[in-house]
Amino acid sequence: MKKLLALLMAVAVTFQLVTPVFADTEGTEEATAPTEAVVETKAPTEAPAEETTAPTEETTAPTEETSAPTEATEETEEATEETVEDIDLFADNGDMIASGECGKNGNNLTWVLTGDGTLTISGSGEMENYTDSSVAPWYSNRTKILSAVVEPGVESVGNYAFYACLKLASVSLPGGVKSIGESAFQDCAKLTAVEIPEGVTSIDYQTFYGCSSLTSVTIPDSVTSIGGDAFNGCSNLTSVMIPGSVTSIGGDAFRDCDGLTSVTIPEGVTSIGGGAFEDCSNLINVTIPKGVTKIGIYAFYACSSLTSVTIPEGVTDIGDATFMYCSNLTDVTIPGSVTSIGEFAFEGCNSLINMTIPESVTSISGYAFSGCGSLTSVTIPGRVTGIGGYAFFGCSNLTDVTILEGVIGIGGYAFGGCRSLTSVTIPRSVTSISEGAFDVCNQLKDVYYGGSDTQWKRVRIGDSNNCLTGATIHYNPVHVHDLLLISNRAASCMKAGCNAYYICYDCKKAFKDADGKTETTAGAEALPALGHDMAKTEAVEPTYWNVGNNAYYTCSRCGKVFKDANGETETTVEDEALVMLPSIAYGTCGDEGDNLIWVLTEDGTLTISGSGEMKNYSDSSVAPWYSNRTKILSAVVESGVTSIGDYAFYACLKLNSVTLHGDVKSIGGYVFQDCTKLTAVEIPEGVTSIGYRAFAGCSGLTSVTIPESVTSIGSGAFYDCSSLITGVTIPKGVTSIASAIFHGCSRLTSVTIPEGVTSIGGSAFYGCSNLTSVTIPEGVVSLGYFAFHGCSSLTSVTIPEGVPSIGDHVFYGCSKLTSVVIPEGVTSIGSSAFAGCSSLTSVTIPEDVTSIGSSAFSSCSGLTSVTIPESVTSIDSAAFSGCDKLKHVYYGGSDLQWKEIEIGNYNYNLTDAIIHYASTHAHNVEHVPEKAASCTETGNLEYWLCSICGKYFTDETFTKSTDEAGVTLPALGHALTLKKAVKPTHKTAGNIEYYICSRCEKLFKDALGTEETTLEEVTLPMISYVTEIILTRDGELVPETMEVDGRTSRTLSFAVMVQPAGAETKVEWSSSVPAVARMNQSGIVTLLTSGTTVITAAATDGSEVTAQVTLNVTAPDYAPRLGASTLTLNSVSCAGVSVDLVESYGNQILSVSVDDERFDVEYADSLLTLTSREAVARGTYRMTLEAVCDDGRTYSYPITVRVIQTLPRLTVRQSQRFNLFYRDSQAALTITGGEVESAELTGNSDFVLENEDGEWVIRYADPENAPAKPSTRATLSVSFAGYNIPVTRALTIGTVNTAPKLKRNPTSSTLNTALNSDWSVETVLSGADGESLYAYTDTPGVDVALSGNVLTLTLTEAKNVSANVYVQDDNWTKPVKLTHRVTVTNRLPTLRAAAGTLKLNSWFPSETASTGMILSQGNASLTDVELTPAAREGTAARAESDKLNVYYDADSGEIVAEIADSGIKNGTYSFACTGILESGTEISGGTVRVTVSNTLPRARLSAAMVRLNRQLAGEESIAVKVTLTGGDGYAIEGFEELPDCLDYADGILTATIPNADFTGGSYVLNAIVSRNGETATLPAGVILRVQVYDRAPSFRLTAKGKLDVLNPVSEIIYTPRLTNAQGTVTDIRLKGADAELFAAEVVDGVVHLTMAKGCTYSTRTTYKVIPVLTFCGQEVTGSTLSIRVTQSTVKLAKLSNRTVYQSQTAPLVQVLSITSPATAEFGEITLNSRSTAALRNAVEAAGGIEVSGGVVRLPAKAFASLKPGRYTVILDVTPENAAADAKPIQARFTLTVQK
Repeated sequence: MKKLLALLMAVAVTFQLVTPVFADTEGTEEATAPTEAVVETKAPTEAPAEETTAPTEETTAPTEETSAPTEATEETEEATEETVEDIDLFADNGDMIASGECGKNGNNLTWVLTGDGTLTISGSGEMENYTDSSVAPWYSNRTKILSAVVEPGVESVGNYAFYACLKLASVSLPGGVKSIGESAFQDCAKLTAVEIPEGVTSIDYQTFYGCSSLTSVTIPDSVTSIGGDAFNGCSNLTSVMIPGSVTSIGGDAFRDCDGLTSVTIPEGVTSIGGGAFEDCSNLINVTIPKGVTKIGIYAFYACSSLTSVTIPEGVTDIGDATFMYCSNLTDVTIPGSVTSIGEFAFEGCNSLINMTIPESVTSISGYAFSGCGSLTSVTIPGRVTGIGGYAFFGCSNLTDVTILEGVIGIGGYAFGGCRSLTSVTIPRSVTSISEGAFDVCNQLKDVYYGGSDTQWKRVRIGDSNNCLTGATIHYNPVHVHDLLLISNRAASCMKAGCNAYYICYDCKKAFKDADGKTETTAGAEALPALGHDMAKTEAVEPTYWNVGNNAYYTCSRCGKVFKDANGETETTVEDEALVMLPSIAYGTCGDEGDNLIWVLTEDGTLTISGSGEMKNYSDSSVAPWYSNRTKILSAVVESGVTSIGDYAFYACLKLNSVTLHGDVKSIGGYVFQDCTKLTAVEIPEGVTSIGYRAFAGCSGLTSVTIPESVTSIGSGAFYDCSSLITGVTIPKGVTSIASAIFHGCSRLTSVTIPEGVTSIGGSAFYGCSNLTSVTIPEGVVSLGYFAFHGCSSLTSVTIPEGVPSIGDHVFYGCSKLTSVVIPEGVTSIGSSAFAGCSSLTSVTIPEDVTSIGSSAFSSCSGLTSVTIPESVTSIDSAAFSGCDKLKHVYYGGSDLQWKEIEIGNYNYNLTDAIIHYASTHAHNVEHVPEKAASCTETGNLEYWLCSICGKYFTDETFTKSTDEAGVTLPALGHALTLKKAVKPTHKTAGNIEYYICSRCEKLFKDALGTEETTLEEVTLPMISYVTEIILTRDGELVPETMEVDGRTSRTLSFAVMVQPAGAETKVEWSSSVPAVARMNQSGIVTLLTSGTTVITAAATDGSEVTAQVTLNVTAPDYAPRLGASTLTLNSVSCAGVSVDLVESYGNQILSVSVDDERFDVEYADSLLTLTSREAVARGTYRMTLEAVCDDGRTYSYPITVRVIQTLPRLTVRQSQRFNLFYRDSQAALTITGGEVESAELTGNSDFVLENEDGEWVIRYADPENAPAKPSTRATLSVSFAGYNIPVTRALTIGTVNTAPKLKRNPTSSTLNTALNSDWSVETVLSGADGESLYAYTDTPGVDVALSGNVLTLTLTEAKNVSANVYVQDDNWTKPVKLTHRVTVTNRLPTLRAAAGTLKLNSWFPSETASTGMILSQGNASLTDVELTPAAREGTAARAESDKLNVYYDADSGEIVAEIADSGIKNGTYSFACTGILESGTEISGGTVRVTVSNTLPRARLSAAMVRLNRQLAGEESIAVKVTLTGGDGYAIEGFEELPDCLDYADGILTATIPNADFTGGSYVLNAIVSRNGETATLPAGVILRVQVYDRAPSFRLTAKGKLDVLNPVSEIIYTPRLTNAQGTVTDIRLKGADAELFAAEVVDGVVHLTMAKGCTYSTRTTYKVIPVLTFCGQEVTGSTLSIRVTQSTVKLAKLSNRTVYQSQTAPLVQVLSITSPATAEFGEITLNSRSTAALRNAVEAAGGIEVSGGVVRLPAKAFASLKPGRYTVILDVTPENAAADAKPIQARFTLTVQK
């Protein structure tokens, strides 16, 4: 305690020292210290970051900055102030290893682990609970923990607190501890003793599991329960004193406590859990108190040292395997309260001598006393109804068996192998003795039977009972009535009943009593039938939302259901139920919500019903059935629906039919657009409007009926209905034909326009290429542009009188138009109005037309004559171009008037024709007689055709003219009548659907009459009656009777063959006893229970032929097997908890449910998953699980759910501090602990948390009104995926208040009033950008202005000033203050050159040298500089100076010098400078000197000599680097006259041997250099010596790395070192005996050697290979390499123990996982021979294990042959590519087989 106190004092002192670092430690909003610190709370072993001081800038903010930590990562779920544990203050203290918090409420408990291995936990309150995945905070240091001290004040030890503290040897727990959590000390293998303090009430699940060194434990009187596995595996525990307060001992509580020799169970214990003392092999004595009422299965399994046991009164059953393999157990006292003895209860108790089975026992299960070899006699009480199979099997010393009256059956092999058995007493009540019941009872001589010989003969004795039947049978000599109870049977509705009575098997007499004293008769005891009491259930039609039913009657007495009121035809409610009509989807679509509903059925029909208007949709807000639009084949809009909304059936690509009822008043826009499969639409009477593009793009639409009620049709209503072929009649109420209404209806043949129409819109019939006729009513006064454009089949058209003009392109491309009547009143014909009307032969233009537009009749190639009135004044260009046949023009005026017409260009066909002026001609006619029209061919009226003018006349006087259409009779078309399909019967033939024409009597397959057929093709022959039905199964004939074993398969499948061939194969299946086997109409039988039923197949064609088979069914228990009845559920997790629920013998589980509404269950793949609907409170919940199976039964299981609430651990890290200075500032948060679904800040209105591209970012909540001092404390709420409540914690936002570092150039200014009249100076700002920057000042006498980044200061007084300038930006929360000093002067500035001397080189005369000029005052500007040579006129120096050109470049502001005469001498020349300012003032600029020289650099080589190997001639090369010294800006261009052995490029000389005669030599090399585009040859050369030698090249290899057979990419890297060669290795090949085992390649001159694919290696073998490298063009063989191959140690994840059932049909799937190395993969997996022999034999007999990767499947057939018990499974795992000599890795688990 002294050490701890000193430790805490040090913490307190240090904490005071570091406190000022945190801006928010004491709850203040702003810190004044200008320091910053970074504190990382996540890793307490790191020291605080070093303090730094922000660099001082000349820019300072006008307000004080706020300093805060840059990062703050917090890990606790509830925020607190920074605590001692958040910072490792003991980083340098050797006594401290680690510390932190462990309290349930955060910091209420702290822990310290010191260097001596002591973990001390102190504080007050409860400890946090942990898990094996969310471990205690000291878990990473658990191997350093030697002892643990829990100090007073601590109230609990949390779950998994000291889990796997492998070196923990002692623990001290204070008296205040009230609970020790589950797995608290699990796997503390060094823990030797524990004293549990008084006050602890329970020892939880696995508390001391695996504490193998624990020798003693003190359990206080306060403990009331010892949980499951509490001391499991405490193999050194020798004795345990369980206090009297304990009432229950959990399952496996003391399992595998090998050292335990005795245990006293106190009187208060009422239950001993399953496996509680299992495998306690040294347990000698155990006292079970009188209060125990339940002993679990396997409770004392394999307690091989236990000699005697007394089971107390009150225990009702001895469970399965309770005392199994207690091989030294000699005496057992079974109390009178026991009613059942479970399977294997005493199996293998081969020392058991005395054992009395009390009369209370009613059940002795299989194997109960199997192998009790010392048992000599046994009496079976009469209340036992059956003795289980193998119950006394192998009791080799059993001599006498007495079975009392009441026992009915003796199970298979019940006494098999009882070799010493001499006599057995069998009562008269026994009716069956199963197979082998007395097998191998070779000493059995006497059987004492309690009945007569007749009764003995009725006993069913199975096979393998020769020892019984061969013994002497001693019968009871006195006739005793063998009475069979005829149970009381109440009379039912249709069956008579009876009172209870008895009948004797032998004498057949009836008695009222069981003693046979009061005789009676069966008739006297009979009760008459009651008759049915019926209640009718009315028929209900099913809908798509609700099921329906037929009418049926239910009897109130028997509950049976009948089809009729007389109860003659029985049925079931299920059979009378009418399923909900099948649908794909449904919903609402009304304008008011649910006033309209829709449903899409499986046949593709979309039905809309209800009352009112449909909702309007759009191409972005589509109809609710849009996602299923490709499934819609037909649509039905029922009565009550008043409108079809916009886009209702938009793009329903497969919609082929629509039914609209009469209540529809409007069809909206785009309703059927792009319904390409829609063929016909009948719009009901009552519709008044058809919307814009309502049927646009319905390319399959062939017909449409528009009712008279329609008054408006929108533009483009039938746009591109390219298949619309039938005539369209537009209702009389329509007054205008909208634009593009029939655009692109290329197959439309006719259209009827009503009289009330006044206008035809543009492009109305555009592209109607099959439109043959159209009548334009008289009321039309407007024809829109392109109205009949492209109507290439239109033969004639009459334009009404009221049309004032014919617009552009109206009849363009009407190539079959033979005549057109243009009415009087038309004044103009538009451009291209009749262009391309190639069949038009003549045109008469009325008198009122004044102009004919351009191309009006162009390309009218058949036009032969035209009549033009004298009113025409202009004919535009190309009006008659392409009218090549135009020969006659009949002009209504004179030739002079004709010449006055303005005729445009390209009208040659018009002007070249014969012009007939105001005259007529004699008609030259041909007579054509009348011809009647047929179905497919047109006819004509009688007419006369003029060959001159091309006119048609209907009279012989040629006064009644018309056009071709006027005399043409259209084809009549087929008058088709539908002949519906008729199914053939046994008496009459049938036919498929076809059509017949009443005119031509032809037959067609389609309604359009396009596909002709014959009567023979459509006729279907008659059907024969069934004469015989033959049952088959799997292709084999079925016998009359079948024995069916339900354990093999739950279902059988039958099929039928019928005679004769061609007869109807449909039959009706039925089962005579549906409770035994259920039959469906597909021929599949589902077995339900044992019994006999008759399966019948009856013909349905009226022939009344049947076939039958009798099934004798033996069915097992089909109940599913539940893996565990106690579950642990985390209620805040969405994942739930899963447990095995295994289907038995293929009995499929259809649904599961629990009776607690707070929970949900789901079932899939043999796994039951339970979840909570909400965050259910912690606690234990008991409920019933029900499983409904396809055998029609519901199975119930009581389950206990232990609810916990564990949330993920939330960790937050702020990646950078939030800069309060900027309004758009942000700081990223890294949130860990799980997948984040949402996060938010609460309790803080200044900041918000937003997700941006997957990153969580903190921003100002209101940037425009950002607070000066925002609050940095908030609560972070995070919702993680998979959890239904959020995790919250406090958060302190790390902030900083850092302004931009603004700089000025210049930093101060001089204002020369002599030069500057506006008293302004400028400085350029840098460090901040933005158009929103502005500035202001509070300094008197100064004005400021900021334009871009130029700051202008204007003085109002000529005096020195230090101006305060405030720069602000819209994004800044405050301005930045600058101070600019302005010095006022009236002195002239001075001028000087920046460089005093300019240097020129006469080797490069075109080069220049320059220098800038500097003015002493920054606000003055220079316009020019005059330069004058300093040497006097006439001197030699002046003459040399004049060979230089020195001048001022105003653009660059520099003095420039250059050589004007290359003959200038070396030397220095001076020039005087005079500067000229903007004002024209001249100032002195001093002297500029120019130095001229002719120096050159020197070349240097990286090597003076190179050596080349003659054996590598032409392949070997050596590079020598060339550099220059003694000058700047020079580059080597090459060398003069290089020898053949040398080459130069890019600064490198390369030496090679050019030919075989080359012997080497020394060479003088002169380099050519360049600078600024000019070149020069260096006079001083360099010498390079090339030496030639002749030696064989060789190499050495240096290795790194290793080969691992489990890592296919492992490699050894060899680095070559070449001798007698200069070059790089380019290739490798291997040779030698082991060369094929390896692969090698060269990468960047380095050799990489790997293992060859598909080879097997040994780790004990040294492999030899010889490398052959290629370099310098030659192959060189190296020394032999020795290679060893390794194999990494493979580690497997621990396998969990598994449970299976004898009856399950699914294999056991065990998944193995390799934890290391990561590259290892599974290869071969086999069953180890050390696995339990019985299991191994069963698996091998069932075909062995199945392996796929790491997944192992044990066959289900093996489980059926195994006895219930535990088996050890050992798997040998050989990794893929494992070494040949490597041993397999073993994985083991325990397999429990249950009944």
